[in-house]
Amino acid sequence: MTTQHSALYTAELPKPPASLGAVIFDLGGTLIDYLGGAPSWPEMEFPGVLALHDCLSAAGFPIDAEAFRESFIAAMDHRWRAATEGISDPPTLGSLILEACHAVSFHLEGELHETAIAAYCAPIADRAVVAGGAEPLLAWLRGHGVRIGLISNTIWPAEVHRLDLERYALLNHIEATIFSSETGLWKPDPRIFGLALDQLGVPAERAVFVGDRLMEDVQGAQRAGLRAIFVEGTLDYADIDASAFIPDARIKQLADLPFALAQIWDD
Repeated sequence: MTTQHSALYTAELPKPPASLGAVIFDLGGTLIDYLGGAPSWPEMEFPGVLALHDCLSAAGFPIDAEAFRESFIAAMDHRWRAATEGISDPPTLGSLILEACHAVSFHLEGELHETAIAAYCAPIADRAVVAGGAEPLLAWLRGHGVRIGLISNTIWPAEVHRLDLERYALLNHIEATIFSSETGLWKPDPRIFGLALDQLGVPAERAVFVGDRLMEDVQGAQRAGLRAIFVEGTLDYADIDASAFIPDARIKQLADLPFALAQIWDD
């Protein structure tokens, strides 16, 4: 913990509410910024798609890079939206790669499949940065006896994200890490929130979810019985009516969370 952040969390902050049992965080756009300087999604995916194409092309994949990028991003967007709307199973990077290869009758062997997944993730993970104040905030919550969980909609293998969390000294603070790619469940499905609550041993009414997406994070958490704090700043789908979602509180940065918790709890 840096001196600056240590001073922040030893200053006069409101203590976590006495009845607060757990804070569950989203990952991308909340604890870790995967944009890597890109203006928004899908631009953040471009380095991964290019690395994936290079990996497959070396084995004889027949589609040029630009056409592959367009088709892969479109397939990802379609599958992501369908999972969010509850009309399709959660996508995984492995399944998307298999679909792309099957579409052009390209045989993908097991070892190449694993290599291709790793090739996609590496350049995006390399550009990712931890959200300011994330580690001292988690340490502050744990220091006050609050349990911490994480729920992430992701196409990546769970172990890749756990390595990112470990790299930024966040993993040791998190008692339950729930990834859609590992569980087959996808926010806003209330069952994925239930998994985290069960692992943490905390009822929904004593938990809050912190995330940067209105439908997946705010609506999903509230429907599962949790309070929801919205982290502003991430561009959401343009066709979403933002006024239809009412988070319990809004914050602009993680350092604002202690004050938001005090705001939304009565005790």
